[in-house]
Amino acid sequence: IKDVQGAIIRMAIRQKKIYLVFTADSAFEGIDYVRKTLKANGIPGNFFLTGNCIRLHGATVKQLIKDGYYVGPHSDKHLLYVSWENKKNTLVTPDSLDADIRNNLLELTKLGASIKDVNWFIPPYEHYNKDIVARSNAAGLKVVMLSPKTYTNADYTTPSMKNYRSSDQIINLLYDTEKSDVNGLNGAILL
Repeated sequence: IKDVQGAIIRMAIRQKKIYLVFTADSAFEGIDYVRKTLKANGIPGNFFLTGNCIRLHGATVKQLIKDGYYVGPHSDKHLLYVSWENKKNTLVTPDSLDADIRNNLLELTKLGASIKDVNWFIPPYEHYNKDIVARSNAAGLKVVMLSPKTYTNADYTTPSMKNYRSSDQIINLLYDTEKSDVNGLNGAILL
C-alpha cells in the first residue's frame, strides 16, 4: 500500500507479518543490543543507515550485512530534503539528491553490500514528498515508510519534548491500531 506521496507504507497485508526497520545517522545507540536480540530470536530486521553512520560504525554495519540483515540507504549526509513547513517545497536539487543517495550507496558497497540487492530507501528524517519519491524511484530505489497510526517514530522523544510519547504509550497505540484496523498490523512497517 502506498501513501499519497507514493511511498510504500504497508506490505503483505494478507500475512500476519510486520516489518521492523531501524534508521540511524551518526548515533547508533543500542545497536549491539538490537542485533543480539534479533539474532537470538530469529527475527529479521531492516537497517537504513546514512553514510555518516556507515563511516563511523563500519565494523558493526559490516556485521549486520554478514548476518544477512537488509542494510539500505538513509542518505549520505542526513540532509533535510523537504521543508518542514511546506512539504511541497523540496530543498535539494535533483543533482544533489542523486549525489547524496549515490554516495550513501558507495559507502554500503565498501562494506560488502551488493547494490543489486539494495532496492529500498528511507529518506532522512523520515520526511519526503512526491519529488523525493520520484527521484528515488528513478535511481532504482523504492521509498518505504513506517505505517501510519503506529507512532513508533516517537521513540526518539524525551519527557521534556511537547510531542513526547513513552514506550508504554507507543506500545498501547500499536495495540489500539491492531484492534481498530481491518488488517490489524498485518504488513505494517514499524520504525
